[in-house]
Amino acid sequence: MTTEAAPQTKAVAKPRRTLQELLNDPGTTKRFQDMLGKDARSFQQTILTVYNNGKALQDCEPESIIAAAAISASINLSILPSLGQSCIVPYKDDGHPVAQWQIQWKGIVALAHRTQLYSKIHLARIYDGQVVRVNRIEGEFEFNEEAKKSNRVVGYYFYFKLKGSDEKYAYYWSAKECIEHGLRYSKSFQKGNGQWVQDPEFEKVKTVKAWLAAGEQYLTEGSGADAMCAKTLVKNRLNKWGPLETRIKEIVSLDQAAIGPEAQNHVDVLVGVAALVVVNPHGAREGGEDGLLVGQDELPQEGRGDLVADVVGDAEDVDPAEGFVLLPQ
Repeated sequence: MTTEAAPQTKAVAKPRRTLQELLNDPGTTKRFQDMLGKDARSFQQTILTVYNNGKALQDCEPESIIAAAAISASINLSILPSLGQSCIVPYKDDGHPVAQWQIQWKGIVALAHRTQLYSKIHLARIYDGQVVRVNRIEGEFEFNEEAKKSNRVVGYYFYFKLKGSDEKYAYYWSAKECIEHGLRYSKSFQKGNGQWVQDPEFEKVKTVKAWLAAGEQYLTEGSGADAMCAKTLVKNRLNKWGPLETRIKEIVSLDQAAIGPEAQNHVDVLVGVAALVVVNPHGAREGGEDGLLVGQDELPQEGRGDLVADVVGDAEDVDPAEGFVLLPQ
């Protein structure tokens, strides 16, 4: 007597939800409302606007876009490129297109001003012909605004003053120094990707390496490389020498974090109420006084360390080996 084997049914892959469907999800809507209150609806519309205006961004996983946008929402920074506070950019993580959150220099300045410790924070582009003298030993810089020869950028001048003090903390980095710093620390730049490589001056000489070897180095104002150089100087100097709240330093450390596929599966954890939570994959958790802690059951029992590393991605100044990552809770 023979028995017929029961027919095997193939598991049907559940179709991924679109960005619009995710934004319409009641849970997602509530979490943005918890963060932004009455401004939640307009912020969600802004996510769609940024998505519709960015062809490359449309190839990214919708969950990664919301997760990146949630970082900006949690600290009340705009993601509109025209405002220059933060942005969502496409990034290929091992060939897989995901959204990457980037803070811009105006966003860093806005966060610094919220500490109410600064009387002035200023960034200026220095153009061809304007550099008179740079004395790094004494920390003295002299520029002649009237001596501008062209619109090509040769460097960046940044300074800040603290309330109750007349001392001026001033810094100047040449365009070459900024690009060398980017090559040293940015994985995407090292791979020849991202905003760092976007400048007509690079195209003239074919490669960034050839640009660095040239006698003089210039950048184009408004290019991707120009934006990254300006952000790098502001971020580096304020993070190192300026008084910033620990929470702000932690937020800035998520700059250029790519929200990878594993983390996207837990977008409900990534998008939450207005607080940042430090999650230790080994168990201990810390959170702001006004925030809710991520519950132990909200993270997968296995592979928590992988989830942490996946969220961190290419974020600067974050070491996955430390076992901590910031999640908007």
